[in-house]
Amino acid sequence: MKNYNKHNSRILVVDDTLKNIQVVGKILREQGFKVSVAQSGKNALEIVRKTPPDLILLDIIMPEMDGFETCKRLKEDEANRTIPVIFLSALAETKNKVKGFKIGAVDYVTKPIEAEELLSRIDLHLTVKNLQENLEKQVDTQTRELLTTNEALRKREDDYRSVMKAVPDPIIVYNMDMCAMYLNPAFTRVFGWSLEEMVDIREHFVVDGEWEKTRDAIDTVFRDGYISGFETGRHTKKGEILDVSISGAAHKNSSGEVIGMVVNLRDITKLKQTRETIIQSEKRYRLLADNATDNIWILQLANLKLSYSSPSVERILGYSAEEMLSIELENVIKEESLQKIYDMIALELVREKKEGFHHNRHNILELKQIRKDGSEIWTEVTASFLRDKNNKPDRVLGITRDITERKQLETQLQKSQKMEAIGTLAGGIAHDFNNILSSVFGFAELVKLKLNGDDKIKRNVDQILAAGIRARDLVRHILTFSRQADVEKSIIKISPLIKESLNFIRATVPKNIEIRQYFDAAESKVLADSSQVQQIVMNLFTNATQSMKKRGGVLDVSLKKVEIRGDEAEKLKQGKYVKLAVTDNGCGIDKKDMEKIFEPFFTTKPRGEGTGLGLSTVYGIINNMGGTISVNSEPETGTTFTVFFPEHHGSAKDIYLPNSILIKGKGKILLVDDEEPIVNWCRQLLIALGYDVVGKTSSKEALNIFKKNSKLFDLVITDMAMSEMTGIELSMKLIDIRSDIPIILCTGFNEELTPEVLKKSGVLSVIMKPMVASEFAEAINNALKGIVVRDISVF
Repeated sequence: MKNYNKHNSRILVVDDTLKNIQVVGKILREQGFKVSVAQSGKNALEIVRKTPPDLILLDIIMPEMDGFETCKRLKEDEANRTIPVIFLSALAETKNKVKGFKIGAVDYVTKPIEAEELLSRIDLHLTVKNLQENLEKQVDTQTRELLTTNEALRKREDDYRSVMKAVPDPIIVYNMDMCAMYLNPAFTRVFGWSLEEMVDIREHFVVDGEWEKTRDAIDTVFRDGYISGFETGRHTKKGEILDVSISGAAHKNSSGEVIGMVVNLRDITKLKQTRETIIQSEKRYRLLADNATDNIWILQLANLKLSYSSPSVERILGYSAEEMLSIELENVIKEESLQKIYDMIALELVREKKEGFHHNRHNILELKQIRKDGSEIWTEVTASFLRDKNNKPDRVLGITRDITERKQLETQLQKSQKMEAIGTLAGGIAHDFNNILSSVFGFAELVKLKLNGDDKIKRNVDQILAAGIRARDLVRHILTFSRQADVEKSIIKISPLIKESLNFIRATVPKNIEIRQYFDAAESKVLADSSQVQQIVMNLFTNATQSMKKRGGVLDVSLKKVEIRGDEAEKLKQGKYVKLAVTDNGCGIDKKDMEKIFEPFFTTKPRGEGTGLGLSTVYGIINNMGGTISVNSEPETGTTFTVFFPEHHGSAKDIYLPNSILIKGKGKILLVDDEEPIVNWCRQLLIALGYDVVGKTSSKEALNIFKKNSKLFDLVITDMAMSEMTGIELSMKLIDIRSDIPIILCTGFNEELTPEVLKKSGVLSVIMKPMVASEFAEAINNALKGIVVRDISVF
């Protein structure tokens, strides 16, 4: 019997696009299928004539001969009509699907292809083909067996042994003492016993408790000359028990004297399959339906009522199989999905009237259904017609599978890809944004340098610089998010970070929301990444203010020190903690949502207003710190989020404030950056600090100048990301010309920089954009002194 499995089933993939062939071929080969490919219809027909595949995946749009014509020519050949053809095409219109089915295709899969769907359909059609071929082979086999048996009975005595060898059923020849004298090959194949081992049949061949019946059957043969249809059990050598039907006849010599017995053993199951195919088929398929995970059902076309539903419907929809027989379809299927079913049935009934249309076709629909408890689920339904004795469709046979989890995973994947794209975008714009901030910093500090005692203007410029510092830190947080980098924890004071976040959000909060803060833990410290702490508090503050945006309210933020003792410790270890409480009197959270709010992608916000990642990220950060977060909420009353941070002791890392002292110096500097405003303000600043500066916006031009006058320069300052060549590439060319030249690298995104790369390229120091004048001046002074600062972990 031919078994279409992943080890011997060969699939022909026909597509004029090599990439499509590679994608589909990879999917199939990973599942163990053998794959042949053709890039044209003509080539496909040649391959099929030489080596017919088990199934064909056929693209429609191809030059010279499209998929429709290829399928038509294929089906015109009698030898190829049974090969299933599945169209793979981006043409999703119904008319193309109708055309494909009309010319003999068994299925139609719309691109882009989903591997699970494609493999499911391939398995289905290979199984159908396998069943058809096996059924034909079973009929042929049974026919041959009956002919062989009849021929054996008609043959003469001198053909006896040759007949015995040809009979597929096990045969034993006994003498009068019931010792086996002959076993045909089928007996040894089925039962495993040798002739020597069959001396005493009671010892190991007859099943316990069956000897009395067997002895009566032997007596009947010797008395009446034969016995037929004796059912019993027999042992195989492997220890299995086979149920057999035994026919026996007296064995006579040429004088008519009984000298023994000839016994034929046949598997009862095979005999019943031959004689009672319909009954056994019904039992087998009912057993399958009753135990299947998917729901199998039959719908009457006359009244659109279910006449059968398998027990698994209770797991999927909550109704018992009996309840489903009296339920209207509109009570379990959403209106838009129900219309899909009606449209499918109407279309299929129209197709029935067309000559040559495949009667064994099926349709696959994704439907939204209603469970008994009122909840909604997604299902995938595969349906086909069942027919009456006149071959007219009168019922619909369907298989329903719950795909709710699959749909949720698809949605989560889409959201995850969206967030990944946002991260990529954030990293991409960081360079340009840092260049803009560099100009803001630079020209503001140039203004500050030229002030002569005007304190009011100086304070205004300091505000510009302070805002720039916050913007720089924000860009660095975005970069950390975009590249999913490991965070660097340090001991920090938590109070300033929370106050800074409150200041950020205060500007965007509507006037009808009052913010109140109660800080009793101003000096408390935690071990954390400052950007992650800000991410936590900003998320909590934003959620609180959004819950009050319609009717206003009060946002209370409190911070205090607490100690967890043994009798209080549940989720937290004993010790000292910093407790942050964020309370609002907004719309609150429904009880049914409370258990899900920390789950990834769960959100109660309308589409486009939330990703569902905020609180799940907060939850992960806090747990990673060894703390906890809890929520208490009442609808229309308000919500309180409580966070416990483990308190740490030691020296806290101060929040950076730019130094107002600028270190002056002397020397000639080659300055390279492809942003002209940056070159402009850097040049002015360096000249003001006492340096002689040559500024260039072209890295190639700067390299040529250095080649001609390398001894004139005391220092080179270069940007990292430039169009003609990167800062690293330029640095390596510079040290090839002059190995002792000090080089400072300016960058806004350090993803590809490591101390090893910097050392190899000769870079002494790295300045992160946007550059602060004091940092810039200090880095230049250190570089001219030969001080190496290649540790980029602080950025």
